[in-house]
Amino acid sequence: MAALPGEILYPVKLLSEEIIQKTSGSNQVIIDHRASEIIELSEKQKIDDQNLEEVVTEYRANVEQARQNLKVTGKSNEDLQNNLDEHHSEFERIGRDHPEIEDKIKEARDASDREDDETDD
Repeated sequence: MAALPGEILYPVKLLSEEIIQKTSGSNQVIIDHRASEIIELSEKQKIDDQNLEEVVTEYRANVEQARQNLKVTGKSNEDLQNNLDEHHSEFERIGRDHPEIEDKIKEARDASDREDDETDD
């Protein structure tokens, strides 16, 4: 199991992700790790709201950055969208299974929506 927010090795994990991002030019690894952390934190017996909120915020920011990078370069990345679709399904499942935290993960679920499905609410 990978380190989660609040655990002693979490800063080491973040540093290694930063190195991967800088060398690969992609933040897909970070997005996938934050999604996994949201899922793991959501399924814990005792949910740490602060850590969950932190991870959801980081997930949203990284998804937005990845989409912005694709717009700037004019590239299309179906792999990114496929991963976001998987994350979205998991976030919806978590919301059904744990309605008490549905509001806390809404931001992540919304970030993983397909861009062409977004509406102005």
